[in-house]
Amino acid sequence: MSDSDKTLENQILEAGEKLINPPSSVDELLSLLDKLFLSLAEVEQSPPDSMQNALSPLTKALVARKLFKHSDDDVKVSVAACISEITRITAPEAPYDDEQMKEVFKLIVSSFENLVDTSSRSYSKRTSILDTVAKVRSCVVMLDLECESLLNGLDLIFEFMNPRIVFEITFLKQLPIEDTCSSGKSPYDVANHVQRIIADTLGFECTNLTKKDKYKYLT
Repeated sequence: MSDSDKTLENQILEAGEKLINPPSSVDELLSLLDKLFLSLAEVEQSPPDSMQNALSPLTKALVARKLFKHSDDDVKVSVAACISEITRITAPEAPYDDEQMKEVFKLIVSSFENLVDTSSRSYSKRTSILDTVAKVRSCVVMLDLECESLLNGLDLIFEFMNPRIVFEITFLKQLPIEDTCSSGKSPYDVANHVQRIIADTLGFECTNLTKKDKYKYLT
């Protein structure tokens, strides 16, 4: 192990121990989390056992109530950024159990709320989290954990990140009576028929892809 690797391990271990009882001062806490985030960004994926041991106290401290439920928004984003880096480091293994990961994803998605504010202190961390979410395919994990509502929130974020949104409205013709439930067709058949009409209008082609498959391709 090189001296720089050993120094990095010590920095992360020391930060994790400090965060078990985090500073009461927001400025001091943010400074600690800022340095920690930079240190975590230097850690390669699937690190050696010594680094995993150094990460252990930190991994627990970050989801403790004092940090995870902190009242300051910048602290929450910083915590989310550090946890996001840990998910990258441990991928494809999750650093927490399923229930904890659901709460982690809620925190991560909530950190995107002010993503459009480029002047925010936490802007760079928000974009870093978004990048990590894509890299480690967090969307697929969210689907495995049945967090579809969080993914719907991400869809809106990606939409509003487009600086030139253009909407076009096309009015479809009314369905003829023979294609409605009034003619004896089931609601299921009518709904599928309407979906095909909408897909044809939008220029889409039908596939056998599930929602999970689509997110795998997107990420």
